[in-house]
Amino acid sequence: MSHDRVMAIGAAGFIGSSLCEALISQGRQVTDIENFSPNYGEAVKRDNPRALLGSDGSTLVECDVGREDFRRFLSSRRPNVIIHLAATPGVSPSVHHVLEYVDNNVRATANVLACAAARERVDELSAPQRMVAAYISCLGLEMPL
Repeated sequence: MSHDRVMAIGAAGFIGSSLCEALISQGRQVTDIENFSPNYGEAVKRDNPRALLGSDGSTLVECDVGREDFRRFLSSRRPNVIIHLAATPGVSPSVHHVLEYVDNNVRATANVLACAAARERVDELSAPQRMVAAYISCLGLEMPL
């Protein structure tokens, strides 16, 4: 498999944990990254990846991808694919906790992209492919369906 080493950021969220389970069932090696922020209850977030724990092919790592030392961590894992699903959900935090919201949703995403780009310049042969996924509440917009 050409994309056998996957780094999934936001692995304890509903979408992230479901994605990780699917990737592992396909035989991929997955590094599940989660900072376990208390966005919708830490107990829920710690329970979501429970099926991944002890699975062959899965490593759950508590990590804040917004930190500067993420570059070293990324280099040590050498993923072929990076999937970024982490974000502070909802409109309310974007209004009531603006700096935390920007740190988690903007600065952290920029850091993931910058670290991946830096690794790409150093290691072209195994540079990761990147995917950034989001949903409307990440943008802080309320739109009728």
